Amino acid sequence: MLAINIGEPTAAVADWVREKRLSFTVLPDPTGAVSQAYKVVATPTVYLVGRDGRLVGKAIGPKDWDTDTGKAALRALVNH
Repeated sequence: MLAINIGEPTAAVADWVREKRLSFTVLPDPTGAVSQAYKVVATPTVYLVGRDGRLVGKAIGPKDWDTDTGKAALRALVNH
């Protein structure tokens, strides 16, 4: 899993990651260049990429990933 923080300074992102004790990588995108390259129109935007590097799924906006339905959807996409 990889997260990209849009528009905030690198130091602020690093502080937030430490405070939240996140176990995944969060990359800063202070200029928005990555967001533009991936055509992000809303946050959060989730891209699920298969082992072969192909896009398997995309979700725009907040989702309840921690519910039974959300977990089932992720499992189905991962096993695709």
